[in-house]
This record gives sequence, C-alpha cells and structure tokens, in this order.
Amino acid sequence: MMLDKERAAWLRWRGAEDHLYPTLISDPTGYQRALEQIHAVVAELRRRGEDLSALLTAEAAADEVLAAACPAGSALPADLVVRAACALRARELGVGAR
Repeated sequence: MMLDKERAAWLRWRGAEDHLYPTLISDPTGYQRALEQIHAVVAELRRRGEDLSALLTAEAAADEVLAAACPAGSALPADLVVRAACALRARELGVGAR
C-alpha cells in the first residue's frame, strides 16, 4: 500500500504525463523530441537510484536532472519532463499507484 507522500508523488507524476502527452500529439516532431528527452531523463534516474526516494530527490532537483540528461536543453519545462520521467521510472520499479 502506498503512503500518502508516495501517493501524492505518483499523482503529480501521472498528472505531468496527462498534461504533456496530449499537448504534443498534434506535433509529431515535438512529440518525438519530448519522448527522447523523457527517456534520457529516465536513464539519468536509473543512474541516481533504485527506489522511490531517489525519484523524490530527483523531482526536487528537476533543473539539475534535466541538465544532466539533456545538456542541449529542452523547450519544455524541466518539472514537467522530470515528473513524466518519474512516472515511467516508478512503473519500472513497480511503485506506481495500486
């Protein structure tokens, strides 16, 4: 069972996905770039740890995480990209909403 803090984090991360993906669907090039950035951030998240605590720490340092993962920068807000990546990584770790 998820704790309140974990549940709140999961809802933020899913909310980022729910906000981000539909807005990009009409822009295939932008969608591809966003996916590449999200996957780069997921790779960075893997390097930073194997648990929910690492994701929460990364979320709090979104600008730093995005800069490490995407040195060329991003046209999307760092918090949105990192939160969407946290949702994906949480599912990998099996800590998504239950």
